[in-house]
Amino acid sequence: MNGKDKETLTFRPYLSINEYAGLVGTIQIGGKVEAKKEQYHRFAPGVAFQYEAELPTASTGALQGYGQQAILLLNHHYGNNGHIDVIANGSIVQSDCQTVTGCRYGGQQSFALSYHLQNKTRFYAEIFGQNTSQSNTPPGTYLFGGLYHQFSDAFGINGGVRFGISDHSAAIGTTIGLVFGKRIQNDAPAKHQP
Repeated sequence: MNGKDKETLTFRPYLSINEYAGLVGTIQIGGKVEAKKEQYHRFAPGVAFQYEAELPTASTGALQGYGQQAILLLNHHYGNNGHIDVIANGSIVQSDCQTVTGCRYGGQQSFALSYHLQNKTRFYAEIFGQNTSQSNTPPGTYLFGGLYHQFSDAFGINGGVRFGISDHSAAIGTTIGLVFGKRIQNDAPAKHQP
């Protein structure tokens, strides 16, 4: 939710390497709708809803990654130029639908800080927890650090490293992704946007 989106269609191919799943590739296809635009000079956050379907593309073992999730996103920018973005989200997750026993259901919650290093480059730090496998990550609590760079309005790249901090969570994992998107509706850019 960058203050400019109303509705956005996204396409994200991801490659994830971790000790839990080995080498796994997935594609996430979905969209985001901004329900309440962030007012930078007011305390209330922006609110958006996002839907993603996750489809497997390749893995070193049995195909993994069929599923979907619905996400509630909250964010607000802080600082003189709005360079710090505070983000919280929660989601309902359906995963592992390729298994004989059928889909599993659970949830994921996260709290993140995003800092604009440059106009189109952001650093992310996040803590998240989930009680089911999702996006090639087993249940557990994790710390994540990564970068996102936007090359154009419709294309960006992101990647990072996550560390498991709870019992039974995978110790370490990496991810890299390409982000393709198309804004269906634009608003005038907000003053605080870097």
